[in-house]
Amino acid sequence: MNGEGSKMKMKLKAISLFMLALMMPVSLVACSGTNVTNTGGDTAKNSGQNKETQTVEKKENKNREITVWLQRYGSTPSISNDFMKDVTAKFKEKTGINVKYETLDWSQALTKYTLASTGGDAPDVADLFFLQSFQKIGGDKWGPMQINDLVKEIGVDKYITSTLSEAKVGNDFYGIPWRMDTRVLLYNTEHFKEAGLTEPPKNWNELIEYGKKLTKTDANGNITRSGLIFRNAQARFDQTWFAVLTQAGGKVLSDDLTKTAFNTPEGAESLQFMQDIVHKHNIAPKGIIDPSFDPNNEFLSGKASMMFGAAADFRATQEKLAPQMKDKYKAAVMPSKTGEGPSSISFAAPISIMKTTKDVEAAKEWVKFFMSNEIQLEASKRFSLLNSNKEVMNDPYFKNDPWLSVFVKQTERVVPGDKPVAQWSQIDAFPNGPIPKMATAIMAGKSVKDEIENTVVEINKLLAQ
Repeated sequence: MNGEGSKMKMKLKAISLFMLALMMPVSLVACSGTNVTNTGGDTAKNSGQNKETQTVEKKENKNREITVWLQRYGSTPSISNDFMKDVTAKFKEKTGINVKYETLDWSQALTKYTLASTGGDAPDVADLFFLQSFQKIGGDKWGPMQINDLVKEIGVDKYITSTLSEAKVGNDFYGIPWRMDTRVLLYNTEHFKEAGLTEPPKNWNELIEYGKKLTKTDANGNITRSGLIFRNAQARFDQTWFAVLTQAGGKVLSDDLTKTAFNTPEGAESLQFMQDIVHKHNIAPKGIIDPSFDPNNEFLSGKASMMFGAAADFRATQEKLAPQMKDKYKAAVMPSKTGEGPSSISFAAPISIMKTTKDVEAAKEWVKFFMSNEIQLEASKRFSLLNSNKEVMNDPYFKNDPWLSVFVKQTERVVPGDKPVAQWSQIDAFPNGPIPKMATAIMAGKSVKDEIENTVVEINKLLAQ
């Protein structure tokens, strides 16, 4: 997800604790009612018949209508509304099917989707998150429906592997991933030049070494310029930790998703590494745990030389808030412990068809249309989002852009940030879920060993429910 979506998702996860406690593919466009056989090579005649057939189909579809819900993306609500207005018009022109759409404010999305998954008003097609939770609370009647046939038709190989888990329950698909988000390292090129550094760090040792060279302090030892900060708005460190744990070779949950997997040397090392950046190496300020700490502002004002975990929409933030920083920073693939292997996380969200739809085939036609490379590229451009589709991410729009191309490279070294279990919306609920509490406590200087032990017990209880 993009940076704004991530911020809202923090709030949504906290709300979700309460809300969750309450509680034959037919292609209408490609197929025709007339079986046209070319027996004499009369291409023009066949072409005319196909056009006539498509016209008949569109006329037959004029009374068909589906409803689509999409979250709001971009800096203003009009961006999502204008996009949906344009693409629904194209869809109607192509198929004759009407689409009513609603763009949801992120602060209302969780409530609306929870109600939709428990018998309330629901769309035919939904831009979902927490898919596993909604599928579980919806049971056999509500929530997202299984669409293995549609996924097979569209093709699963075109999608970035790490994004697929957020569209599945077990081995079954209940959605198709579209928007995605990953995190990279930012560095101030002027600070690097001043310190004699010519390229970004590749591993943890270099990250600490660079951080020390870049950090500046006053006569009393107080940091005046941080060598490294985390992208940790509102003192949230869980997503940073997911990336660092990955870099150390560890994982949050077992492969079968039934128990924790970070009470290990890799888990302890990753959390100790984060704590040491503040309390041992002194390259990040202790005030980083203050909820008012603004990492974007720190970096854009020149008070930090590197920022760990930036999203693709950071450039839009810089252009809006700090135009003077243009060409003074770059993005780089995140370093890992050894310089090899996965070094970041990704987030994705699926488009799903709801079980309550009255017109499954029309809903499927919309999903196929929406998930086409053409529409997905347009969505990426308008919303400043990355895409789960590798073919879209290989478009020159991404590959030839010095900023976006780094994110394309980073997607080759990622693991999923959210875990595909229904309890995840409780496990990682901010600020009081087990993982956010543990990460914040450790960054404040608490014992890594004790916090891990307490958190493992709490999470395993949730997983056993």
